[in-house]
Amino acid sequence: MRFFNSVLLLSSCMAVNIWPFSLGVENISDTILQSLRGSESKPAAVGLVTNQTGCDQQGKRTVDILCQKGIRISYILAPEHGFDGKAPAGKLIEDAIDAKTNIPIMSVYGRGGDYSIKGKRFDPVIMKQIDLICYDLQDVGMRHYTYISTLLLALEAAAEHDKQIVVFDRPNLLGPHMEGPTVDPDPAIRSFISLVSIPLRHGMTVGELATYFNKHILKKPAKLHVVKMNGYQRVEQGRYFKELSPNLKTVSSCYGYSFLGILGEVRPFDVGVGTSYAFQTILLPDTIRVPAHTWARLRSLLETYEIRSTHHALIKRNQQYSGLRLHFSNIMQTASFGLLLDLLQFFKTAGVALSFSNLFDKAMGTSLVRKLYTENVSRQQLNHYTKKGLAQFMKQAHDSFLYEPPPRVVLPI
Repeated sequence: MRFFNSVLLLSSCMAVNIWPFSLGVENISDTILQSLRGSESKPAAVGLVTNQTGCDQQGKRTVDILCQKGIRISYILAPEHGFDGKAPAGKLIEDAIDAKTNIPIMSVYGRGGDYSIKGKRFDPVIMKQIDLICYDLQDVGMRHYTYISTLLLALEAAAEHDKQIVVFDRPNLLGPHMEGPTVDPDPAIRSFISLVSIPLRHGMTVGELATYFNKHILKKPAKLHVVKMNGYQRVEQGRYFKELSPNLKTVSSCYGYSFLGILGEVRPFDVGVGTSYAFQTILLPDTIRVPAHTWARLRSLLETYEIRSTHHALIKRNQQYSGLRLHFSNIMQTASFGLLLDLLQFFKTAGVALSFSNLFDKAMGTSLVRKLYTENVSRQQLNHYTKKGLAQFMKQAHDSFLYEPPPRVVLPI
C-alpha cells in the first residue's frame, strides 16, 4: 500500500461473521411482502428498477422472484446499458418486452444517450400508473457509475409522487474504502456521472446511499424501506458476481475501473475498453516509443499498490498499442485515487503529453485534478480539498451506515 492513511485498521473488517450471508432480495419479510402485493381488492402495481445484476446468489432473477411471490410487476425500469446490460455506455436504450414474463421494459436512462441529466427523470405518466418502486441493481462502488444516479432519481420520483420505494441491498464490490474528492458545486461539473456530492470511491452499499440521499439530499424525503443484507461486513465482494455492463464483465474489470475508469478519459491511454481485458490494461500507442525501463518502473509502482502486471499488446483502430495488463489480488489494499494521481504524474514525468477529455472533470467531480497536471494547482491544494470533503461527508453520512464496521476513509498524502 502507498500514499494513504486510514482511520481504521483493515483487521477491524475481519471480525468473525456469525450470520450466513444473504442479499436484500433474499430477505423479504412478510411485512414488506404484503406492502408489495397490496390487497386482494387492489393489488399493488410495482415499477421494478433492475437489470441482469438483479438476481439472487443462485442467479434467479429478481423479477421472477417477485412474480412468484405474487407481486404484480407493471413495468421493468431499465438503467443505462438496458435490462440485459448489453447496451454500450451512453447509448440510447429502447423500450422492449421481457420475453419470459411479457412485462414491459421502459428505459429510465432517457432518450438523450448522453451524460446530461435531461430526460433521465422518471416519466410522470408511468409514476401515476404504479403504486411503488422497487430497486435492485448492483453498483460498482464509484460515483461516476450511473446506477446510483438512477437510484437518486428513483427516490426523487417516489417522493414527488408520494409513492413507497423499496431498495434491495447489495455489497459494494470495492469493499470499505471511501476516498477521493466530493463534487464541486460548480454547475459546469454536475452531470449524470456527478449528480450528487459523495466521495469518488464511496465505500457504501446502495441501501446506505439510498438512506443518505433520502436524509440529506432530497428536499422532500421518500417513503423508503431498505431490505438489508444479512451477515455483511464489507468484505463480501465478488463471490456471486454478475457482469454489470459490456466492459465490466469480471471482478477484475470492476477493480480496475476504480482508477482506470477515469484514466480512460485521458489521451493517449488505452485501458482495454471493448476488449476482453477492459479496465485491466494501461497501454500507449507504439508511436510514442516508451522505453522498456519506463514500463519496468511502472510495474514497480503498481506493486506498491498490491497490483502485479505483465506485458500486453493489441492492435486497435489500425494502431499498435503496448503496455501492461494488471492483475489484482485484493482491491482493499489499493488506494484507487492515490494510484490514479501517481499514474498521471508518472507519465507526465516520463514525457507523455496528457490530453483530458471533456468528461474528465465531470467524472472526477472537480477540475482540480486536471489542473494539477495542466496548470498551477499544487498537490497540497488538492489534498486539502479532498480531505475537507471527505471529513464533511463522513460527518454527515454516519447516520446512514447500515452495517458494521463503517466505511474506512482513505486520505491522500
